[in-house]
Amino acid sequence: MNRSLFLLMLLFVGCIPVRVVSVGPLSPTAKDRHYVTYNFGEINMKDPAFGNFQKNLQFLTAAVDREMQTRGFKRSAADPDLIINFGLGITEEVQTRETNIRDAPGHFQYSATGSTGRTYSWQSQEIEVARWKEGHLALDYVDREKNEMIWQSSVAGTLDKDEKKMKERIDKVIKDLYKKFPIKSN
Repeated sequence: MNRSLFLLMLLFVGCIPVRVVSVGPLSPTAKDRHYVTYNFGEINMKDPAFGNFQKNLQFLTAAVDREMQTRGFKRSAADPDLIINFGLGITEEVQTRETNIRDAPGHFQYSATGSTGRTYSWQSQEIEVARWKEGHLALDYVDREKNEMIWQSSVAGTLDKDEKKMKERIDKVIKDLYKKFPIKSN
């Protein structure tokens, strides 16, 4: 791959730190229901593997609260109509590229065999270009009374240890997600 195309791809990937990965259809049984209140399910994470997990969770719940309340829902700890469950995961991603002959100066292998006594060879290799952590979040919306999942969505994004950047990324991806939110409040 030529270097300018590779750099352009890196720039493009760097410009999209968060994205909505999928949104499912609204359950047919939810279309006739009237939802007014919501609350979050309990989150138990034994190994908060990245940065300040509790702070990032606060950013996430605040962003979801803001979007739900903008749509007329009210947060209620007592018998909410909807339970919002978070499924969280973190993966370590590695970007590699394959070397080519132009990368080879100083990387030739030399052996003293052959008719002239010298043989040179070069072999393409995969080399690491970048490494980062990516967070994955599934949001499940459950009708508490029926104990039925009525909508599911997922988002993903590059994690950053900078609190300000994480807050901005979380706010952006939740705002983008809720543009596709199908559940109506009364």
